[in-house]
Formats: sequence, C-alpha cells, structure tokens
Amino acid sequence: MPRIFRVAINLPLVVANLSRADREAHTEASVRQWLRDAGFTPDGDHWLVREPDLGQIDPSEVFSAEVLSGGGGDEEDGDDPKPVLNA
Repeated sequence: MPRIFRVAINLPLVVANLSRADREAHTEASVRQWLRDAGFTPDGDHWLVREPDLGQIDPSEVFSAEVLSGGGGDEEDGDDPKPVLNA
C-alpha cells in the first residue's frame, strides 16, 4: 500500500518552474488545479498525496513532508507523523 504524505509546497516556485517548462505563464490557481489533477488533495496550507504521485514535483518545490500512513514493512508502529524532508 503506498504511503500517504502531507506536504507543504512552495507554490510560487512551482508556478515559476512549470511556466518555464511549459513556456507559458501559469498562475497559482492553475498550478493548484494541476496539483489536484496530478493526485494532490488540498489540506489547509498543505497537500495530501500518495507516494507514487509525489514525484511529479521537484524536491526543491517541497518545504516539508511527513508520512501520514501506509507503507507496511519494517516501519515503526503508531500513528505519529514522521518528518521525512525539510528543505
């Protein structure tokens, strides 16, 4: 089962990077829609996303991420979020 992450995204950086990559101007609203289309779900100031979909944004565009659930294997038991990235 894929892990679920709660991420804080640097939206202005995503806007700039996506605009540069697509060679067209994007807005914060269009990037928010792009994130939803890419499998991200708004959660206040953060976004929820399955691990396979997280790779659609560059790590430099993520302020922080924490694992909320899933994965299995040898992970610790418990429901406490585990920080995994702080940029």
